[in-house]
Amino acid sequence: MTTRLCNWLLLIAAALLTACAAPTPKVNLAADAIGPAHVITLIKPPEVKTFTIYAPHVGMAFGAIGGLVAGAHMASRADTVRQLVVAQKLNAADTLADALARELRASGYQVNIQAGRWLDTNGNLTLDVAKLDASWDRVLYVQPAIVGFWANGLSGNYQPALRVRAMLTAADRKTLLYDGHHVTGIDIKGDGWIIAPSVGEGFASYEALIARPPATAASLRQGIDLIARSVVRDMARARDAAGGRPAAAIAAAAAVTPTATPAQPLNGIWTGTLRCGAYMLRHKVDNPNPWTVPVSMRVEGPRATMERGDANYQETLAGAIAADQSLTLRGQGALYRSTTQPWKTTMAGAFAGGKFTGSGTLAGMDGTVFRECKLELARDAR
Repeated sequence: MTTRLCNWLLLIAAALLTACAAPTPKVNLAADAIGPAHVITLIKPPEVKTFTIYAPHVGMAFGAIGGLVAGAHMASRADTVRQLVVAQKLNAADTLADALARELRASGYQVNIQAGRWLDTNGNLTLDVAKLDASWDRVLYVQPAIVGFWANGLSGNYQPALRVRAMLTAADRKTLLYDGHHVTGIDIKGDGWIIAPSVGEGFASYEALIARPPATAASLRQGIDLIARSVVRDMARARDAAGGRPAAAIAAAAAVTPTATPAQPLNGIWTGTLRCGAYMLRHKVDNPNPWTVPVSMRVEGPRATMERGDANYQETLAGAIAADQSLTLRGQGALYRSTTQPWKTTMAGAFAGGKFTGSGTLAGMDGTVFRECKLELARDAR
C-alpha cells in the first residue's frame, strides 16, 4: 500500500470524524498587538503537492476493502484536478500568499512577504522558525491542511474547499499573538472553526468539475480569496472594535492600488436593495411572491463583495471591477436548514453618479433560473 493511499485513507477517516474533531484553542489578536511601527512578515505557505477531492463514496459502506477502493478513486481524481489547475497557471501556495498580502494591506497593515524553510516530517510540515530573520518582529504563517474540492452529497455540488491554520508570532517566535483555523467549502462540525461562507459557483458532478479547467481554477482562486479575507477580518476585529486603524496604517492602506477611476474612488461600503420577482418554476417554495431585501457591498481596490442574509439564510457574491467601472458579481447562497441545496446568483451592472445599478438572476445549481432581480446601491454616507 503506498504512502499516498494511506494518506487518503486517513483523509476519509478524518472526514467521517469531523463531528467530534476540534482545532487547537483559538488565540484572538489583541487590539494593540500590531502597532504603527510594526511590519507583518508574511511567510509564503509551503507548496501544495496534494489536492483533496472528497465526496461520499459507496465503497465506504463496505469496510476496509471498500475504503481502499474509495481512497484510490478519490486520490486519482484529486491528482487530475491538481494537474488541471496547475496547467491554468494557478499555484495554490503563491495565490494564497498574494491574497493574504492584498487583504492585509487593504486592512491597513504593512506587509513584507518572505520565503521560509518548511520541514517535512513524515508528511507533517512545520516552519523552521530558527532560520527566520531576527529583525522580523511580527511573523504570520499560514499552513494549508486541505486544498481542493468537497461535495457533501453523492450527487455532487463540488465546492472549492480549503482548511488552513493561521498563526502570528511575536519577535521571540514563541508567543502566539494570533492563532485561528479557517474553513470554507467543507461541512465541518465542532467548535473552534472559523467558517467562511462558500462563494464558489459549485459543480454538479466530478465530470462538470474537470470539463472546463479555467472555471475550475477560477473557482479555487475564489475559495482562496475567501480564506484570506476570513483570516484578515478575524485578525483585525479587535483592533477595529477598539477604535479603528492607527494613522500609519491608514497611510499604508491609502497606498493600495486604487480602482479604475482614481478621481472618484469606489472604495467603501455601498448599501441598498435587491428586488426580485415572483418565483418562476412550479416547485413548492416557502415564498413564491416578489420580495425586496437590504444588501451591503464592500469595495476594496478592484474587488467587490456583496452580502445579504438573516437568521434563515446567507448569500455572498464577489467580483472584480473592470476599467469601465462595470462589475459582475457571482456567488451563491443557502438556507441554514438546507446548506446542501444552495442556489447560484449572478448580478451585473455599473457604477455611475455615486450609484451602482444592475440586474441578474437567482438559479439552481443546474443553471435553471427561478427569479429575475434588480439591484440598486449607493455609497454609505457613514
